[in-house]
Amino acid sequence: MGAEPVPGDDPRWHRTEDALRRALVEVGSRSGLDALTVTAVVREARVGRSTFYRHHHSVDAFVDTLRDELLAHLVEAFRDARHRAGPDSDRYRTVTGRVRSVLLTVHEHAKVFGLLWSGPEGTAFRGRCRELLAELVAEDLDLLGVRIDADYCPPEYVIAFLVHTVFAVVDTWLAKPTPEPVEDVTFFLTALISGGAEFL
Repeated sequence: MGAEPVPGDDPRWHRTEDALRRALVEVGSRSGLDALTVTAVVREARVGRSTFYRHHHSVDAFVDTLRDELLAHLVEAFRDARHRAGPDSDRYRTVTGRVRSVLLTVHEHAKVFGLLWSGPEGTAFRGRCRELLAELVAEDLDLLGVRIDADYCPPEYVIAFLVHTVFAVVDTWLAKPTPEPVEDVTFFLTALISGGAEFL
């Protein structure tokens, strides 16, 4: 379900939606997704319940909207990086661009990503992120004309390796009290992927 259509370009609607999003992330970060209630969100956002319901049908629908938006941002960032690299890009530059685009998106939405990713409640979101990235990587390998010798290593293992490497690094990065800059983590992750996937 998710949010109702935006009534025109009413700045008040956008301000309220921003306040609700900040409140949901703040309350969720303190108490976890399972403990989120409309009462807690509206109290934190300092708006009435009826205002909440003009924006979202329920807390679950609100969280689903955030998940869908974040997944869409990740896909868009990956595909934009693919487009920017162009067909003549060398593999290292191609991998670096993809990795950087994913990390920049995670960094830009770090609080929401951390909330949706963490704990038992994040299991489904983590699984969906992995599925999406696996699809994008498989597309990429095909577009780049990469042929994996299935006798050496079946393609599904290569894709699983790449996807799990990305998310293991993201998980470690998000858990740090002071995460390194995106450029540093891009270098670390690209080095891991390039070193581990020399057979590509």
